[in-house]
Amino acid sequence: VVVIEAETVQIGCIPHGKPKPRITWSKREGSIPWSHLKLFNESVITMEQVSRKHTGLYVCSADNGIGRPALGAVYVRVLHAPEVEVPKRRVHGGVHYKAQLICIVHADPKPEVSA
Repeated sequence: VVVIEAETVQIGCIPHGKPKPRITWSKREGSIPWSHLKLFNESVITMEQVSRKHTGLYVCSADNGIGRPALGAVYVRVLHAPEVEVPKRRVHGGVHYKAQLICIVHADPKPEVSA
């Protein structure tokens, strides 16, 4: 699922089984950003005001205690404007010493970065 930053996205899974399975959600890379998130029922998640932190693989697990849980997955990709992160605000240098300036750019799609 591809969504633009600040939009709303809804993902879900449809479990089957007797007795009725219990649904749980997890995210493969890190934790689910629970802010701006609504659960209409166990099987549907609505994420409002998405940001780049919502990008990732969401896994739905259905378990009714019989056999192994069934798994389903949805990858959410959030397209967003570039964000610049500067790990070190100060860099010390001097005559005849090299100084390395680093900035990390987060964006999707990949931005053009120039110095």
